Amino acid sequence: MLAYGINMSITLRTSEPIIAKAMLMEKESFDLVNPEIPGLVGAYPAKLHAEFHATRQEYRIIFPEFAAGST
Repeated sequence: MLAYGINMSITLRTSEPIIAKAMLMEKESFDLVNPEIPGLVGAYPAKLHAEFHATRQEYRIIFPEFAAGST
């Protein structure tokens, strides 16, 4: 499992997955499922779980499952 935090005062820049700013500003935990990526070589996060920590005003991003890319 891989996890890291995102401070709400920092601009999030990512290409996969795209998370709408409006969704982040709801300040609630959420789950996302990444689609299969044809032609990708190597493992990639198949799921993403974001937990919002109200006291710290930040999200903890957890990648609980990785999928194998095609070869």
